[in-house]
Formats: sequence, structure tokens, C-alpha cells
Amino acid sequence: MGRLLLFIFLLGLLSTPAVAVEFDEHVGRLPLGHHLQVFEDPSGKADITEVSALPDERFTANERPVLNAGYSRSAFWLRLDLTYRPEVADSARRWLLELAYPPLDDIQLFVPADEGGYRLAWRTGDTHPFDSRQFRQADYLFALDLQPAQPQRVYLRVQSQGSVQVPLTLWTENAYLEQQPGRIYVLGLIYGVLLVMLVYNLFVYLSIRDISYLYYIAYIAAFGLYQVSVNGAGVQYFWPDNPHWANLATPLLIGAAGLFGCQFTRSFLQTDRHSPWIDRLLILMMAMAAVVMALAVWVDYSLSLRAATLLALLFTLVVFAAGIAAWVRGMRMARYFVIAWSALLVGGQINTLMVLGYLPHSFFTMYASQIGSAIEVALLSLALADRINTLRDERTAILEATGAELASLNRQLAESNRLKDEFLSTVSHELRTPMMGVTGALQLLPEADSAEEREQFQGIAEGSAATMLGMIDDLLLLCELRANRVSPRPMVFSLRALGDGLRQRFEGLAQAKG
Repeated sequence: MGRLLLFIFLLGLLSTPAVAVEFDEHVGRLPLGHHLQVFEDPSGKADITEVSALPDERFTANERPVLNAGYSRSAFWLRLDLTYRPEVADSARRWLLELAYPPLDDIQLFVPADEGGYRLAWRTGDTHPFDSRQFRQADYLFALDLQPAQPQRVYLRVQSQGSVQVPLTLWTENAYLEQQPGRIYVLGLIYGVLLVMLVYNLFVYLSIRDISYLYYIAYIAAFGLYQVSVNGAGVQYFWPDNPHWANLATPLLIGAAGLFGCQFTRSFLQTDRHSPWIDRLLILMMAMAAVVMALAVWVDYSLSLRAATLLALLFTLVVFAAGIAAWVRGMRMARYFVIAWSALLVGGQINTLMVLGYLPHSFFTMYASQIGSAIEVALLSLALADRINTLRDERTAILEATGAELASLNRQLAESNRLKDEFLSTVSHELRTPMMGVTGALQLLPEADSAEEREQFQGIAEGSAATMLGMIDDLLLLCELRANRVSPRPMVFSLRALGDGLRQRFEGLAQAKG
């Protein structure tokens, strides 16, 4: 009998409705993550009538501060029991239910109907026009009028082809308005840094025409627009009536940021010259980015977004590895590059792990990528400035080395001219002697009195002419040897005969010169 009573008691506990969240007028902000009861509908076909009739055991208590289901095609029904119990008697009070994750596709809020059951109060999401929202905010806001001491149950149906994150918070109107400036200042700072760096680098590119700046400008533009898209500012200000582009923009802009970021890395670190294997890896990443962009345009949004998430993970790791490799090689400007990408790597990985469901949803994890990107953009601008200084120093060193080389060449040229002048002077002198012999013998030849004198003068003229021709032949041979048109070849000769011939030829001239 005792066991039967215990079984009935436990069964009663299982069927007991979830305890309502109680709060009073002193509460300004109430996170609701731990108070959610969740029913997952894999088919996505269940309606509010079926879900509201489900027993309590079909719902699962959410144990995290934020429901984070990662990538899932299921529809998630969130049941929330609220009880406003003021300490001082009060009339109905308006509260704001905030769902602070703009990329969700479809959100439906069901509240109790006057005739019983539940009615659809609002249906919105980024696949719906911006005017479908109850309040014109980037995040989703719903007004709830709660009567004092009267429990009220509401249902939220959430479905998305992307990551399913449901950070729910209940606010008073005043508390919500008071916290908005902080969020706006943070986003304004992030967007301001991106915009300032884009304009600054655009002017630098127009001044120096360095192609690295153009790639960097394209990267900042793509990444900045991605941040605008994922934060909900894009659908709020730029494409409020284009839900298709609201979904398409996120994977497309991730792909564009990866494409231009890899090309900027290749140009900035000159990987094609210093690290061919990293350069090939970056080219592969660029091809993957192009595929992601094509998927975003032509195929299912869920597939393209998953591919874009994988690209973002690999992109940050590959680019970071390229920077480390350049730093190890001694490239001075790579140090700023590595530090800059470290900030983006940490922020991007935190945000990606949050999207995949491995980290809780919070203000920091939600905006870690944006904060890291602002730091990264500022530091990369320093890296580009350092690159300009490095290239300027290299050009200065090249100019100095070129100047020293030109000075050396000028000295060699002056020495060559001096030797040439000496050589021409010597050759002219040596040629003048046999030429004078020829001229003198020819002048004396008509005045010769005898045949012997004529033969003597004729012999002198012929010998002098032969000497002059031999010197000319030697000069021509020397020129051909220096021009590599003639190469020396071995041959047999008599050194004694050569010496006797030279002695006979130049002995008289040498004796005449003393």
C-alpha cells in the first residue's frame, strides 16, 4: 500500500505544471533562459493546438542561460509561465519580451485568447519584412500586458535554417530604454572604426597606389557589411523589405570577406615569393570562398551558411598561420599582422563556437567577432603603415647600394679610359715607327744611285710594312679574343725560332732607342 501511494505521489509530481516565474515591480530585467520549457518538433508541422495540449513530460527544462540548439531544422516550441506579483497593489503593467538574436528566420508568439486556447499575437523573423515586427528594433520585441497575481502562459515557436539561438529577457519599458545606449555605443564604436579605417585606407591607396590597400579596402567593406547583416542593422536600415537578401547576405558576405582577406594576405606577406605552400593554401581558400558565394546565391541557405561557418573557421586559422610563417622568416611587418589576426581569431572563434552551440549566448560571445574585428582592422592599418616604412627603407638601401655601385663603375670607367688612352698612345707610337720607315724608304728609293741601294730601300720598306701589318693583325686578334669571337687553340712551335725572329726584328730598334 505504501509503495502504491509513493507511486501516485511521484506520478502527481510528473504531471504538475511547471512553476511560473514570479517577479514584482522592482524587477527591471529578468533573464528567462533557465525558466523555459522546450518542445522540439523535428517535423515542424505541429500547431499551437497540438502543442498546448501536450503533457508536461513532453517538454524539457532548459538548463542553460540561453537556449542554444546550434544548426537544426526542427521547430522549437518554448513555453513560459509568468506571474507578475507586485508588493503594492497595482493594475496591469506592460512588459517587453526581448529575443536578442536577429538572424532567426521565423518567430511566432502565442498568447492566451479571450475565448480560450491561444492566438497568434505576432509572427516575424528575418524571412519576413521588417514591418512585421511589433517594434522597429534590430532585436525582436514583444509587448506583454500582465495582470497582477494572474499567471499567464505564453508560447514561442522558433525555427531557422541557421543557428538557433534564443536569448530571452523580460524587461520593463524604462529598464530596456536605459540599457539601449550602451549597446548602441558599442556597435557605433565598432562600425565607426570599420568606416574610418575604410576611408583612411582608401585615401592611402589613392595616394600610393599599393594594390594591397585595395584588397584590404574590399575586405573591410565585405566584413563590415557582414557585421551589419548579422546584427540586424542591415534589415533595419538597408534592406527592410527584402527578406530574401537578408538571408542571402550573411553567407555571401562571409565568402566575399574570405576571398578578399586571402588575397590581401597573399599581397601583403608576398607568400608567392617566400612561402609557396602557404600561397597555394590561400589560393585554395579563395576557391572555397568563391564556392560559398555561389552556394549562397544558387542553393539552400542552410547549406551555404554551414559552408560559410566552416570557411570562417579555416580562414582565420590559415591566415594566422601565414602570418606566423612570415614572422619566423624575419619579416618585420608580419608582427603587426599576427597580433591583428590574433584579435580577430579569438573573437571569431568565440562567436563561431557560440553559434555552433558550444559556448553560452551572452553580450560578449554575441559581439566577440565584431569587437575582435574592430581591433584587427585598426592593427592591420598599423601593419600597412609599417609595410610602407619597410618598403621605403628597402628602397633607400637599394638606392644607396646602387649609388655606390655606380660610383664604383664610374671609377672603373675612368681607369678603363686612362688605360685606353695609354694603349692608343703606345700603339700610335709603335705604328708610327714602321710607317716612317716605309715613308722614308719610299722617298729615298728614287734617289738611289745603284741597284744595291734600291734593293736596300725596298727591303726596309717591305720590312717596315710587314711589321706594321703584324701589329695591326695582333690588334685585331686581341679585339676578337675579347669579344669571344676567336678562341685560342694549341699548336706546335719552336720557342728558339720565335725568339730569334723577334730578336732580329726588334734588335735594331732597341739599339736605336738606347
